[in-house]
Amino acid sequence: KADLEAVLATQRARSAADAAAAQADAEATVFRFADVLGEGFNADKLPLTAQLFGRLTKSIGPVVNPAKDHWHRARPFVASSAVEPLSRPDGDTYPSGHGALARLYAIVLADLVPGRREAIFTRADRFAWNRVVNGVHYPTDVSAGAIAGTLIAQRLLADAAFRDDFANAQRELRAAGID
Repeated sequence: KADLEAVLATQRARSAADAAAAQADAEATVFRFADVLGEGFNADKLPLTAQLFGRLTKSIGPVVNPAKDHWHRARPFVASSAVEPLSRPDGDTYPSGHGALARLYAIVLADLVPGRREAIFTRADRFAWNRVVNGVHYPTDVSAGAIAGTLIAQRLLADAAFRDDFANAQRELRAAGID
């Protein structure tokens, strides 16, 4: 009940700008973080970075989807007709894949660009919370997603091939002046 009330309260407070940001953040890409890393932070200019984060994005499903299948938690707009979502994704809601992705992106980006760590984590929290603003996740979905993203990051950071891709992306970002 508290989770649903949080979604409804967020919906009541949602401005047009909030709605637009939430809809834009529905796109599962690290390049949504350009607002804190600068306009040079884009896939066209950073192919090695795009490749690294594409790998990260693909790592979410194998962890999050079995949990969603286990819990079968209905999305807020399915559970309550009072919820007015900005989109209607299919599938279950717990844990949030976007929540996992936001935390995973933040951990890796903050390691790549440590001078912007605080801004990156703040942006990641907003990216994840925008799923609540959108009306497609509950706050606890987002929190559980953050835990999943942290665990995925821990596993990836221990992988030699990932570390090689990470080093290549870090060199590319530095060469582009993003550090």
